[in-house]
Amino acid sequence: MYCTVTMQLLSVLKTIQDEQKKPKLYGPGQMLFHAEINVLLNIDRNEGLKVGDLAKALGITKGAATQQVSKLEEKGLVEVYMVGQNRKEKHLRVSPLGRDVLAEHERMHDQANAKLRNFFCGLDESDLRVIREFLALLDENPSFCDFVCENNRSSCDRRKE
Repeated sequence: MYCTVTMQLLSVLKTIQDEQKKPKLYGPGQMLFHAEINVLLNIDRNEGLKVGDLAKALGITKGAATQQVSKLEEKGLVEVYMVGQNRKEKHLRVSPLGRDVLAEHERMHDQANAKLRNFFCGLDESDLRVIREFLALLDENPSFCDFVCENNRSSCDRRKE
């Protein structure tokens, strides 16, 4: 069983990774990549943010942040504005269309989260404890990989070590 669980987990992680690489439709004509949504979310949470600060928040270069902002501005999702006479400092805010996209993004998350919430609410405390322990073990050992079960067994040895 352990091998099939880890193979399924690796498959789920790959699915999540692949999904984040595909653009999603967030309203009429609004195909956006995960990275673009992440930029929009950061700007929405920090209205008036400057491009340099956005780059730091995202862990990317200022040039990459500028490119992302330019794409979102072209799509009408972000507005760039100046404060006072300083033309070098460009501040950012999400446009009304960008807010619509973020609302759709949130709706999509709510829909997916409802399914997970219903599943977890149906479990008893001992099942939840096992899941938490499993996730903690994964968190402590993120470098695991697919492996062949010892002696090609498909079930775990239940003996405590």
